[in-house]
Amino acid sequence: MPDREAVQITEIPARAVVRLKPSSQAEMSEASIMPSGLGERVRVLSFSPCEWLVVSDVIEGPRLAERLQAHVAGEAMAVVDLSCALKALWIEGPAAREVLRKGCGLDLHPRAFPAGHCTRTRLGQLAVIVDCTDPAPRFDLYVGRSYVTYLKSWLIDAAAEFRDQS
Repeated sequence: MPDREAVQITEIPARAVVRLKPSSQAEMSEASIMPSGLGERVRVLSFSPCEWLVVSDVIEGPRLAERLQAHVAGEAMAVVDLSCALKALWIEGPAAREVLRKGCGLDLHPRAFPAGHCTRTRLGQLAVIVDCTDPAPRFDLYVGRSYVTYLKSWLIDAAAEFRDQS
């Protein structure tokens, strides 16, 4: 029987989330959108050759958006701070992939969806961004602010079979 640590679900209290997208169809590289000096302080989630979310737990959303906007000035790039609109949860532990499989059609096998990959999908009937941040596994989930309580509840219910019954 799996132990209590098979799945942990945690709401991330404050995370900066900034969306970057060129207003034209011109492709830009991930390297060209990032100002120097951010390094380990941000994570870039790439959804296509020209759409990214830049997330950070150490830089506030408005400051991050301002810094990115200054860096891409003149590039016809839309920079939008979504920190108040999107909230993040993480789910981790040996059964995390199994819990997520219950509510989405993604192939979450480590070979198909390794650490560093992210995508948009439907999870528990919600539009969610799934980001595999660690092969242990750990996934960060981004959902509209008004749905975070529902998603957390759904994940807890989906993980019930993995909790210690003793």
